[in-house]
Amino acid sequence: MVTTEVEGRVTRDLATFPFRWDMHYPGRVGRAAFEMEFSREQLPPGPLGIYLPKIGSAYSVSLNGIVIGQDGEMRSGGGADTGKGPRLISIPPELVLSDNALSIRIRADSGRKAGVSAVTVGDWQHVQSLYWQYWRVRTLGLIVVVVFSLLVGIACFALWLTQPAHPDSPEQRRDPLYLFSALAELCWALRVSDSLIEAPPLPWPEWGVVPVLALGAWGCCTALFCMEVVRWRDARWAKALRVWMAGLMLVGSVMVTLGLAGGVPALVTTWYAFTGLTFLVFSVIFTKRSFGRQGTLAGKLLAGAVLLNAAVGLSDLIRLRTGAGAGDISYLYYSSILFGLAMALIVIARFRSVSARARDLLQTLEQRVRDKETELLLSYQQLEAQSREQARIGERTQILRDMHDGVGSHISAAIRQLQGGVAAKEEVLQTLHESLDQLKLSIDAMHLPAGDINAVLANVRYRMGPRLESAGIQLVWDVDLLPVVARWDEKATRQLQFMVYECLSNVLQHARASEIAIAAKNIGPRAEVSIQDNGVGFDVEKEAGGGRQTLRQRAETLGMQVFMRSQPGETRVELVIPWG
Repeated sequence: MVTTEVEGRVTRDLATFPFRWDMHYPGRVGRAAFEMEFSREQLPPGPLGIYLPKIGSAYSVSLNGIVIGQDGEMRSGGGADTGKGPRLISIPPELVLSDNALSIRIRADSGRKAGVSAVTVGDWQHVQSLYWQYWRVRTLGLIVVVVFSLLVGIACFALWLTQPAHPDSPEQRRDPLYLFSALAELCWALRVSDSLIEAPPLPWPEWGVVPVLALGAWGCCTALFCMEVVRWRDARWAKALRVWMAGLMLVGSVMVTLGLAGGVPALVTTWYAFTGLTFLVFSVIFTKRSFGRQGTLAGKLLAGAVLLNAAVGLSDLIRLRTGAGAGDISYLYYSSILFGLAMALIVIARFRSVSARARDLLQTLEQRVRDKETELLLSYQQLEAQSREQARIGERTQILRDMHDGVGSHISAAIRQLQGGVAAKEEVLQTLHESLDQLKLSIDAMHLPAGDINAVLANVRYRMGPRLESAGIQLVWDVDLLPVVARWDEKATRQLQFMVYECLSNVLQHARASEIAIAAKNIGPRAEVSIQDNGVGFDVEKEAGGGRQTLRQRAETLGMQVFMRSQPGETRVELVIPWG
């Protein structure tokens, strides 16, 4: 006997388990009380048990007027749903009589598949074995499905974030196949987990919209995944299908919300019908295409999974809608694992293919890099050899230029003196001596250490000392030990040597001096080299001749400064050399 209360109206009638609330009162909320009797010829030696595969949305069970089990809020709806899992209730032996009255009261929410399944009362061990047998299939099995879908979805999403569609593509676009498979599996995990979550994070009916739309999103993402596999993405009708599926989801969010909140289950059923019809037509076309002449192995694998799930879904529809118990299981949840496996295999194959292309591209790039490195090394060696050769040529050219300007000019002057017949023998001899000194210094300059001022001055003293002595000029030497000028190379050192020589040559030729002093000092940030004589002097203000002009040009090239002052009895030339 069942007593129901719906919107303040109380009815009483006979009922047979299983009792489905939505089939008797679609779109309505209410309460129901079931009264039944059972007898025991002998009192049980141990406890009895009651096993219910499904009872909810909330319940209270009494035996002979004493509550022996209850769960959920009986006064108000929208909270937890106890109908998500089986229940096992223990009956103490002292409560069992020869004639027993069993009372089951439920609170039913619309759209939650509330009701009571077949009730089994018996020995504790017997009903416990039935409970665990059903729990392993119904609850543990769904946990396995959820975990599997989550693992596949997370793995595919990670691949979408990290793997490009084409490793040799410059834009490095992500592969949508990974994204669609990830979204499909994550949506399916959300859908299946709804069958396990008794206390949802949102109140009812707001939470009811989530698993329904998750099912629709699963179908859309699955269809998009299949289109990627058989390369229908760029087909002319593909864009229209994507717009249609987006419209289904948008309209579905409104229809499902109104259907559950307003107690109009026909809206939800209508949306299910349009969505199911859409994917049924797509599945037929996809299966026909996959098993055709142009079908691929991946497409056939997916089509096989689609056919299997379609057959299982149809079987569930017939079984659950034609008198099956309220606690019966939807086997589509479990057959979906095969579809998930097919997805995973295709994703793995795509990943291996992309990885193989990436490895090939990487090996090609590495080979190209090695070839380029070899070419660059050869080019560098050639440039280095050319640079050394150019440096040698430049050095030789400079030496020859210095010899031409120095030795050549002195020899030319001696020839003119001899041809003119006016110059005295001593003058011609002096010119030839200067030419010889210049030649020796040019040869010595080839072996001067870079930046070594002391070496330059020592070499000049070695070469010019005998000349000065033979000319009756006393050499006063006051040279400190100076550091090396780090920024100078051999060419710069050679330039300094010719500058010092030019100063001494001018003294020999024009000063008529009896003493010459060479000094070199380290004064803070610079070195000062001075050449001073006690000759007749010259007018510094007059336009500089060739020797003085050459001296200043060399100094400017080396970053030096030249200071000259002269008067009868004292002429001083200072060469200022900065260290930096």
